[in-house]
Amino acid sequence: MLNFNKIIEIIISIQIIIISTFVPVFLEIPNTSRFFGTFEIPITYQVPAIIVITLIFKRNIVINSFSVYLIIGLFFIPVFHEGGSLGYLLTPNFGYLLGIYPLIVIIDKFKKIKTKNIYFDFIKYGMFIKSSKNFFKDRLGVSFGVRFDQDSFTSESSLLENTSPRLALSYILSKDNRWKLNFTMGRYFKIPTYTSLGFKNLSNQYVNKASKYTRSDHLVSGIEFNSSPSSRFTFEAFYKIYDNYPVSVLDGVSLANKGADFEVLGNEAILTSGKGKAYGLEFLYQQKLSNNFYGIFSYTFFYSKFSGLDNKFLPSVWDNRHLLSFTGGYKLKKNWELSAKFRYNYKTPYPPVNLSASAKAYPEIIYDYSQLGNYYLNDFGKLDIRIDKRWNYKTTSLKLYFEIENILLDEIPRPPEYGIQRDGNGEIINPLNLTEVISERSRSLIPGIGIVFDF
Repeated sequence: MLNFNKIIEIIISIQIIIISTFVPVFLEIPNTSRFFGTFEIPITYQVPAIIVITLIFKRNIVINSFSVYLIIGLFFIPVFHEGGSLGYLLTPNFGYLLGIYPLIVIIDKFKKIKTKNIYFDFIKYGMFIKSSKNFFKDRLGVSFGVRFDQDSFTSESSLLENTSPRLALSYILSKDNRWKLNFTMGRYFKIPTYTSLGFKNLSNQYVNKASKYTRSDHLVSGIEFNSSPSSRFTFEAFYKIYDNYPVSVLDGVSLANKGADFEVLGNEAILTSGKGKAYGLEFLYQQKLSNNFYGIFSYTFFYSKFSGLDNKFLPSVWDNRHLLSFTGGYKLKKNWELSAKFRYNYKTPYPPVNLSASAKAYPEIIYDYSQLGNYYLNDFGKLDIRIDKRWNYKTTSLKLYFEIENILLDEIPRPPEYGIQRDGNGEIINPLNLTEVISERSRSLIPGIGIVFDF
């Protein structure tokens, strides 16, 4: 018998199956008819999505969800990759859909196989004290706090070393309370990532237990203008200094200079000896719900640099220089709502591939981190649109939404990719050399639907 939780799991699974059906992916296959090239086989993310939800939910949930998906496609809405209706039964594609059932069973069998997992247990603890008071007829607000952090795993820091004092000042400039000066300064500590703390060497020893907490000192000053009770403008300057930042022992660079690719960041031996700095200006406009409109707009101009074992500061992988974002919406009649989200990133630095070193180490790719700041990806903008409809009841509410991501059809920039150089017959040329893989990169819309039930 289905209970409420199972119904929610089935609804989520159906949404994932439908959305993944319309999200394309391109698989590159070597083409031996030329010196080197690729051609692309268009597929969707449906099979990977089925595998993921089978790993998360029980087998019967996924089977029931996929069965409902088939019923929807055959009798109601064309949610299959190439349409729908009963006529789909006569196409080869429907045989492919039926093959999903044994896939679910196989993945469920693998899920039940017992594997050896690595666990490490420790306790994180801390304390925070805060006090605030107003002076000069409430025109000056002062807030002071102290935080302490520590854990039972790392060995090179103490509770007193991880002491974080913080101070915030706010002064009202005008009698109508619309203009205000703000100033904050403080120290913050952050424990190294769990992937770093849990990393073991070949002797099964934790090699990063001596890692220190990353320290960052923040200094922020700005002015605030409240144009109305529901809207405000702020303009701030900030400066941040980082110490004890994790540095890769293997590559000799800060982890802030890595991590732009799909990888498990920090799963390696590290030294917490790196330094960093970030500084810039930020403008923000915030509009709370008023006249059916709400939104927040921000623009940031900044620099971000970190050092490695050579103490040379290099741009971090998020040193975009310009960041712009907007999120807002408009409340329509009868509980309809239209909203949008826009994000813009300027050119992003990336380390180029060291072709000679990578050819010797292939299939491992070696990056030349000394060239960070000389190579940049193209800028990128992404606009998403969403429509919501809400039904309110006495004690519950139901919301349906439909969204489309990447309305501008902008291409997500990626660094160049390389493969082994081959001859006209597809044979590897010796000595090994790498050549850039040229492929078309798709620009596609990403549709989505969702259900939110509040109770």
